[in-house]
Amino acid sequence: EKCSKSVLMLCCKRAGIVTLLATFGIASAGPILKVDVSDSGSFEVTLDGTLWLEGGEVRVGHLNSSELSCTGRREGKGTDALGGYTYKTIQWSKTGSNSTLMETSFRTYEADSSILVFEQFFPETLELPAQ
Repeated sequence: EKCSKSVLMLCCKRAGIVTLLATFGIASAGPILKVDVSDSGSFEVTLDGTLWLEGGEVRVGHLNSSELSCTGRREGKGTDALGGYTYKTIQWSKTGSNSTLMETSFRTYEADSSILVFEQFFPETLELPAQ
């Protein structure tokens, strides 16, 4: 079975413990996670206004950041099992191409500011060279 998507969910509690309690429907009030995504695709996550996490090297298969370009950007709203969210999506292509290899998305939830979901989506099968 092929997988075209991976998801990482961060939930932060005041004590600094990273937990996944929100997946069981336990909401928390408290910490505020925010994500700022630049036009180049880099991102920073702040926790209560303090820098907590920054994006690093972007890789798709054998391609690295110097060979990839941010070729599209979308923002909007949606709903999933965790509730209503706002998303920011970046489309990544090989430099010089308009064919999207990967989309990276960031979701923040209206009802619980301590949840931030990262998602990678691969719209087409990646052909990776043998190593």
